[in-house]
Amino acid sequence: IFGPSGYFWFPAATMLSLGAFAIYRMKKRPAVPNERQRDFVGMLRTSGMFARIALRHRLERERSAALTPGAQSPEQACAAEDVRVRTGAF
Repeated sequence: IFGPSGYFWFPAATMLSLGAFAIYRMKKRPAVPNERQRDFVGMLRTSGMFARIALRHRLERERSAALTPGAQSPEQACAAEDVRVRTGAF
């Protein structure tokens, strides 16, 4: 449609549109507060081994944090999470 000059202008317009959309999305929704953010744990959702690694990481994190009175113990939380992993209820 645009000939040889379109070889530059089409990718430029595409990247400009993508950048504008990214900036729009960043401005549209506020960032998650630091209190609600957690460490990133990359894993495949379909692998039981990776789920166990994530559970172990979560258990270690909960053990290091102080438990509030009446809260579920880390072992109970891990057991409940293990049931959810085995049944596939993520």
